[in-house]
Amino acid sequence: MEDVFLEEEFLEEAFLDFSGKDRSLWITWHEHRRTRSLVEHLRVPVAVYDDHRTLPRYTVGPAWTLGTLLRHRPNVVFTHFSYGLLLFILIYKHVFRLGRVKVIADCHNKALKRRMGGPLGGLFAWFKRAVFRSVDLIVVTNPMVVPVARELCERVTILRDPLTDWQGEDQRARAKAGAVDGHILFICSFDKDEPVDLIFATAQEAARRLGRRVVISGRAPEHLVPEAVRRDENIVLPGFMPLQQYKETLFLAAAVVVLTEDDDCLVCGAYESLGADRPTVLSATPGLQACFGSAAHYCRHSSREIVDRLAEAMAQEPAEEDARRRFQAAWGQEWQAFTARLREVTAG
Repeated sequence: MEDVFLEEEFLEEAFLDFSGKDRSLWITWHEHRRTRSLVEHLRVPVAVYDDHRTLPRYTVGPAWTLGTLLRHRPNVVFTHFSYGLLLFILIYKHVFRLGRVKVIADCHNKALKRRMGGPLGGLFAWFKRAVFRSVDLIVVTNPMVVPVARELCERVTILRDPLTDWQGEDQRARAKAGAVDGHILFICSFDKDEPVDLIFATAQEAARRLGRRVVISGRAPEHLVPEAVRRDENIVLPGFMPLQQYKETLFLAAAVVVLTEDDDCLVCGAYESLGADRPTVLSATPGLQACFGSAAHYCRHSSREIVDRLAEAMAQEPAEEDARRRFQAAWGQEWQAFTARLREVTAG
């Protein structure tokens, strides 16, 4: 099965050891940039089941999860949170290990805040509280999500992502090209938090006012794409891009835009763009401004203002080195607090 893989070579390495005896494993049903980043810094082995089809995920996924956990028998289980996955991790914890396992849940904002209306709303709320009752530590990306997390678990810690380290690949790509391509890249996933209509309208205005080609990443639902955008020769909708194509599109962009309507969402595209030293325009939300500070440019959600910020960003040098240092210093402080909390939890 191509969508299922276990990094056996990584699993052969020494497990992360917080207290001198605790083997650890990161297990997830979602291949995610944040997971890879944290795994790299924690030096924790990782097992990934990355099949997004509903039927395999909830039939094969549970068997794969229990089989993986029973084969490696970790005492500390990290997970990129999803409700179904966490349920089977807790079965491993309470049925097969009689509670002698610590569970660390790295929680995406949307999943953590999820509510359900209608007649099933009460049942879902009960299930949510029940599964989190056995979690030993919740990890969130920013302080704005802490109150929601504390409703579910007493132990909460904050850890943003580090800026993406492209290992010099971005600089080599620009050196090889001789210059940046000159296009503007909108990093999109077409998720619920993104102002899709605004993105399309702004792409048209940016192409017209700035005279540049605009690339909108992500798989756009056909019914959401305006006919005027389809006809515009200066707007490119490549759909889902393989990683290498995405990196080249990012590295050679003259500027990058990443928008969200969620005040507490720290968009992945911001870490990637700033990590590649691209001029970056972000939504002027409290969460993004607090996290990235002067490393990025910020806009309210109007096409005119976004294009104005793009023009300003392209006229300036990429993110100042002192702004990047401040970001990395803040990440370092959060990392120290995070690892201290891990030692506290796993020692108990």
